[in-house]
Amino acid sequence: MVVFLTSLRHPDSSNDYGQVLTLFERTARSVCSQTNPNLAFVVSCNEIPDIPFKDDRIHYHKVDFPIPCHQDGDIPLDEMPTAGTSDRVKRDKGSKLLSGLLYMRDNLSAEYVYIIDADDWVNNCVVEHMLAAPRHPVWCADSGYLVNNVTKRMKKRYGITRYCGSTFAYQRDYLLSLTTFAEGLDGSSSQRELIEGTSKYYVYEVCGDHSNTFEYAKKQGVTPKSFPFPAISWVVETGENVSRSSGGDQGMPVNAERLRAFGLPDDMLNNESPELSTMFYESLSGARSRVTWWLTKFSGKKYY
Repeated sequence: MVVFLTSLRHPDSSNDYGQVLTLFERTARSVCSQTNPNLAFVVSCNEIPDIPFKDDRIHYHKVDFPIPCHQDGDIPLDEMPTAGTSDRVKRDKGSKLLSGLLYMRDNLSAEYVYIIDADDWVNNCVVEHMLAAPRHPVWCADSGYLVNNVTKRMKKRYGITRYCGSTFAYQRDYLLSLTTFAEGLDGSSSQRELIEGTSKYYVYEVCGDHSNTFEYAKKQGVTPKSFPFPAISWVVETGENVSRSSGGDQGMPVNAERLRAFGLPDDMLNNESPELSTMFYESLSGARSRVTWWLTKFSGKKYY
């Protein structure tokens, strides 16, 4: 079994919680559309989301953690630092994911754990590919799409692990082996207990951030294995992205074929015909991302 694991932000820390739920419902539909149905989806959240889509494989794991923007001095969400992911966001996301991970450990029999963001889309062949392939400690989405939620356009990019938080899947036992757990720690533990019962690095960086995962795994002697297809769609311009990343106005229209590959209905369909100039520009941009990702992998430095 593959367990997908995500966290939902606190309703009071979002700009528009209705939009958060709309985006999450697309993610849930995408996850549950896998061609191999041997999966579960654990959602760690302050409140159980009220969405029309239902599936028995979705496990809502409720936590009672504080609002992240009310920690460390009542800094409003829109005044948080924009250079990288702030510690309070890492703490909220990481502790929720760790709580969900412990819930999974104690309640589900999983071979792999795939950590994703609650607004991204997953290719419907991911579970089938991982469970059919020889076991490997870490899988990564080498290529994927950057999707503009407003313009309904998408760009194929390589090395999407440099940007997107939905790009790494771990063997369950490998992920659990990266820290030591205090006795009695489980999915009902408080946020403070989770951090003190493991390590700040495990909560903030392993669970709460993705930007150094590729290099971290290699230092542990594990080179992440790439999916041989675009495994993830990173959705931006949602009004809720912590990274504040913009998809720009360029990109190819989101077509029905791409939506089917990610298990989605037609609400994100863009029926515009791409111009030749757009096709040429996107071809060059995709090639550039392939080169910069190659340089990143083999130099140890990050190129964008």
